[in-house]
Amino acid sequence: MNIFLRYAAETTNLPNHFRTIAYDARILYILSGRGELDYGGERAPLEPCGLCYYPPGVPYYPRSVSAEPMRFVTLNFDFTREYAAVTDTQLPVPESACDSARLMRTHERCGEALFHAPFVTDAPALHDVMRQIAREFQSYGAHGRERAAALLQYALYRLCDQAEDARGGLYRRTLDYLEAHYAEPLDNRAIARALSYHPNYLNAAFKRESGATLHRFLRSLRLQKAARLLRESDMTVAEIARAVGFENADHFSAAFSRQYGLSPTMYRRRGALI
Repeated sequence: MNIFLRYAAETTNLPNHFRTIAYDARILYILSGRGELDYGGERAPLEPCGLCYYPPGVPYYPRSVSAEPMRFVTLNFDFTREYAAVTDTQLPVPESACDSARLMRTHERCGEALFHAPFVTDAPALHDVMRQIAREFQSYGAHGRERAAALLQYALYRLCDQAEDARGGLYRRTLDYLEAHYAEPLDNRAIARALSYHPNYLNAAFKRESGATLHRFLRSLRLQKAARLLRESDMTVAEIARAVGFENADHFSAAFSRQYGLSPTMYRRRGALI
């Protein structure tokens, strides 16, 4: 990729009330508010930290659906610099008025299959980057625009990494994180923050791979660790509860009994022959 950034701004303006088509590639990054996007025959909710990408030629229509209008970063760009001489903003046109000969299909030559089709994804790790792209482009002249283009190129590669994570790497990273930190106070939000993902996205991605929610998997992992300590240590039940991340010994004992069919004390007495 050798990005040419044609336009970048932070705005609340959604001027169109119908499906339009852009001649270059587009990104909307939602900063606040909520909405909905109709794109390429699909429909997706828009929430803070949501990123929408659509290549040239894809009909789209974003709209706010709450009392608070969406605030977002909007980007118009090419994946290569072959159209760098076209510096005007390239306003989108109604779907029925699109001239296919004008489409700048640089996405087909960018080397990343991810960008061949439109998509919507959570990208909380790119929040500050997207705002910086808009600031650089709007405030610092030619040099700022080059810096903004470089930041966008970085963001696009981060999206590629995120997509690769979604195909299995993220699941393995989450397992490794839980194995290393299960004894700490954790909830979905803390786990997602550590891995730079939106908690809803991470929980859904993890459940697709494991069949269990983050909360349920973490609880089961803690109980497995507790069972081992009951077999191999002389720690008290309360000490084990704290060691595996339970704040309350009664809560730990109830959860352990549900998973193993025995209280922690009975499990230890029976020699863990289960």
